[in-house]
Amino acid sequence: MPFVLHIFELLVKVKNLYMQLKHPEILYALFFLIIPIIVHLFQLQRFKKTPFTNVQFLQKLKQQSRKSAHLKKWLILASRLLALTFLIIAFAQPFIANFSKDTQHHTVIYLDNSYSMQAIGDEGELLPRAVQNLLKSLPKNELVSFINNEKSYKDLSYAALKKTLLDIGYTPRTLEFKTLLLKINQLVKDKPSQRINVVLISDFQSLKNFNLSHFESNSRIQYNCVQLSPKTTHNTSIDSVFISEKSLSKLQIGVIVRSQDLENETAVSLYNNKRLIGKTSVKFDDKLSQKLLFDIDFKKDFKGQIQLNDPTLSFDNSFYFNITKPEKINVLSIGENGAYLSRIFTEDEFHFKQTKIQGLAYNILSEQHCIILHEIDVIPSPLINELLEFVKKGGSLTIVPSPEASLKSYNLLFQQLGLGTLNSLNKQVLKITDINYEHPLLKNVFKKRVANFQYPTTKTSYSRHGKKGIQILGLENKTSFFESFKKGEGSVYLCTSPLNEKASNFQQSSLIVPLFYNIARQSFSIPKLYYTLGGKNNTSVVLPLQLTSNEIVSLSNKQEAFIPLQQRSTKKIKLILNNKPVQSGHFKLKSPLHEYGQLAFNYPKSESNLSYTSLKNIANLPENLQIDTDITTVNQRLTENQKINWLFKWFLSLSVVFLLFEMLILKYFKL
Repeated sequence: MPFVLHIFELLVKVKNLYMQLKHPEILYALFFLIIPIIVHLFQLQRFKKTPFTNVQFLQKLKQQSRKSAHLKKWLILASRLLALTFLIIAFAQPFIANFSKDTQHHTVIYLDNSYSMQAIGDEGELLPRAVQNLLKSLPKNELVSFINNEKSYKDLSYAALKKTLLDIGYTPRTLEFKTLLLKINQLVKDKPSQRINVVLISDFQSLKNFNLSHFESNSRIQYNCVQLSPKTTHNTSIDSVFISEKSLSKLQIGVIVRSQDLENETAVSLYNNKRLIGKTSVKFDDKLSQKLLFDIDFKKDFKGQIQLNDPTLSFDNSFYFNITKPEKINVLSIGENGAYLSRIFTEDEFHFKQTKIQGLAYNILSEQHCIILHEIDVIPSPLINELLEFVKKGGSLTIVPSPEASLKSYNLLFQQLGLGTLNSLNKQVLKITDINYEHPLLKNVFKKRVANFQYPTTKTSYSRHGKKGIQILGLENKTSFFESFKKGEGSVYLCTSPLNEKASNFQQSSLIVPLFYNIARQSFSIPKLYYTLGGKNNTSVVLPLQLTSNEIVSLSNKQEAFIPLQQRSTKKIKLILNNKPVQSGHFKLKSPLHEYGQLAFNYPKSESNLSYTSLKNIANLPENLQIDTDITTVNQRLTENQKINWLFKWFLSLSVVFLLFEMLILKYFKL
């Protein structure tokens, strides 16, 4: 019987639509059709013979009657068989569907809730509109799995899905499509016999890396991509904020503003704790990115916010940053003859410490902002390694050579720093005559350039071969006395002469105080201005804090508060954020005992780039992938695809038709 049923289903297959039976066992009743066949073929009725004179005429009449009777019997037999056949099939409850009767369907919906979905479409913001269209078109009697950029939900009822959709918000996290498809496969791996209908709803931003190679050729999974498009892709956003220039009391803030429209102009404002500091406009006449500069006071903490007004996307119209003013700067002098430094680095502004090379504790080097090697005869190799690491991490190193310097040890350090080599000591009295008034250390020190300046002198100086630095002070023989170098994130300052009173009178010069004072002041490296939500840099934050044993810090503002995971080390703490906070802004870093300042967080700027993959222009789509632009259309097609068309009434009607046909034959077909 299963074989007969399979043949029957194949016979009624039309355009991949199968007629199937809810109760195929009823087809066994078809065997009873043999009864009317037997009745019709083996009738017991006999003809009576009647003598008649015209035998020839009767013989012809007899033959005609038998032919008519046979035709009538066969028509009655056929109509009865067909009527009974259609009646039996009707009770077996036939139906037509795209798939076999045992196929189960499951729908998985992905809704992109990244910030690019905040763009304005024809009916408003893309994400809220997508939510409304889903709620209107989804079937209310099916379990649906749901994925967004943050979470996955399995087998939700309509009520649970509705609550999830209504609660959905924007997130800084994005999902690449390769990762998304892996998550979908993981979600349905326990449904191996079901047919999976996947609906992917997104704007398909280019950064999400949509690629046909990511889709498996799996007939069990049907993908439906719904691309939502904004009305305009001309977005203007704040890309980044950085320190452009740093002086003693002021900072120059650089702001990069990007636009996707050359014919655009927008206003940009700078706020400090909601107080307007500056405002300017930016035009994109010749390139799509422009740099703006703002000067700010560096005497206090700065709770900064850059604001612009662009209607395309609202999330990237604000950019937050924070600049913390250090309480005191750590300065360490290593060596001899540096007593004058204690008069420059006073306790109200500096943590100043002096030590000889023999009593140096290497573990305190990493805590310093500024280190001065002051007339050390020999620089030990372990100290060279520590100093290189110190400069690499952004520290400030000042080198004042000893009159008895070991050139071998000095040159080992110089070569590692890229300063060339130090040569023999020249014992010649030279005036320090060249002053670079534009150097950051001396800029704004003098109100005007002095013509009759009483120049200090030096009796001994070293010559140097190698890379030239930026000269700060120069000797009258046109060689450098004091120069600066940039090494990675750190700075190196080199004096070519010893500064003890026997070698030079520079200690009595008015230049020495602003020179060393500014070196120390500028040695403070400003902590990171901001962190990015949802990116790799948001995984953890390392801060130079020393907490008590039971002290726990938290991050909070008016909208959000949380306690991050915390790992402690010597005078440092590592905060593991785990995709928090959710919203951008300034957050207080505090414990029940102390407040430790502010941290600023911003949304990822990649979401501001409104460039998309055009799905409708992709050729050679896989058979299990369809492209749409309307959510309602996709859900209607999926519902129609799973729809069952019952044929009971049709077969019952055909049975009645053939019974009527039999009655007509019996009544009107005369022999």
